[in-house]
Amino acid sequence: MVRIDEPSISDALEAEEEEELVDAAESGEAAAAEAEEEEEPIGYDELKRRMWKDRLRLQKFEENRGTAAATTKELALKDRLRQPPVN
Repeated sequence: MVRIDEPSISDALEAEEEEELVDAAESGEAAAAEAEEEEEPIGYDELKRRMWKDRLRLQKFEENRGTAAATTKELALKDRLRQPPVN
């Protein structure tokens, strides 16, 4: 018979698994902090190239967003034109 006030084997295993998860999360945070600290310096030319690529991506994104907005407005206008007038 198992007493209620005594921890069971499953409780002990759950506590152990929880402790392992906490340890893993803490080590992951430490690894991320180390990665930030160990960032290798990049040269001027490499930085300019990355900024150029990012600028192109932003331009494409803005064009797609503008196209999507224009398309939505056009569709809304077409829908209004298709509907019979309300008397």
